[in-house]
Amino acid sequence: MDKKFLTRLKRDKKGLTGLMLIAYVFMSFFGILFLGIGLYSLGLFDDTMLELGEMIGNISGQNFTQAYENTTQQGVNAIFSIADVVATLLLLGLALVMIFVGYQWGDESKRLWVIADILFIVGAFIIAVYLQIYFVEFVSGGIIDETVYTETLATSSGLIARLPFLVPTIGMLIMIVTYGLSRKKQQAAFSDLGY
Repeated sequence: MDKKFLTRLKRDKKGLTGLMLIAYVFMSFFGILFLGIGLYSLGLFDDTMLELGEMIGNISGQNFTQAYENTTQQGVNAIFSIADVVATLLLLGLALVMIFVGYQWGDESKRLWVIADILFIVGAFIIAVYLQIYFVEFVSGGIIDETVYTETLATSSGLIARLPFLVPTIGMLIMIVTYGLSRKKQQAAFSDLGY
């Protein structure tokens, strides 16, 4: 990005909360969607390797299925067991990063653009509602086995299903941190200087 644009964005703070929320909505939706597709593909790989082992049988005195189960399948099972936790932590981490950025950039904010941020939050909410509907339709549509999203990625899929609730909540938290706490931080800095 252009340095002048970032400097102006930090100084004016115009729409920062909204831009971060819209990015959060899209990154959450596509991240969980692609993670589910990847886990589904990994499950297909696992099933194919087990079926292939039944067809091949023994190679050089070693059972192919047993060799697969002792090596690669352990990694596949580990990925399946931690995928939901990792996805959930990433979604919550994105929200915390946005709050931290709002706090840091709120320092340099000289103007209040609360109305612009509220309009961006409303826009992000509308996008979140549409993406939540598409996500539910995609999961129940039968394109991919829905157990990937309902069992393997249950918590993170639940977060995507709750995006219409999370987006305004996170947006308001960012606005409070950006406008409220940064003002207190500025006032404390000025009082330390004797003003």
